[in-house]
Amino acid sequence: MIILDSAAKSIAIMLAANVRTNQLPFVCTAVDLNSTAFIPVSTDGTTDNTNPVTAAAAPASGYSRQLKFLSVYNADTAAATVYVQLTDGSNTRIVFTATLLQGYKLIFAQNEFAVYDTNGAKQGTGTAGATGPAGTPGTDYWLYVTNN
Repeated sequence: MIILDSAAKSIAIMLAANVRTNQLPFVCTAVDLNSTAFIPVSTDGTTDNTNPVTAAAAPASGYSRQLKFLSVYNADTAAATVYVQLTDGSNTRIVFTATLLQGYKLIFAQNEFAVYDTNGAKQGTGTAGATGPAGTPGTDYWLYVTNN
């Protein structure tokens, strides 16, 4: 869960290098909370090369903003390294970074960052392990009963 708990904190998206052809579109949803209110908030836009672009602005005074969903799609013709960063007014922290191939997307949902390929398959974090040994073949029960 990412919570912006002061009027100075925000979430921004930035690229490691300029795009070749197309900026990367993003969508962000959040909720603003206090003791009496639950207010949905939504933003969308595109990256601006290596300049940070605010995806989730700081909440109003007296509120906390909880990030619910963030999606960044690589619409460019080349791979793009995307940084999701938290700014508190004086410091910037990298929260997540990923290199997105053309057509891939970065998604933050259900408190997890993940990268998805062009078919919507979630990308793994490592190589597959060795396959275990095969078991002993079973006996055909029907043949066993009818032949005895």
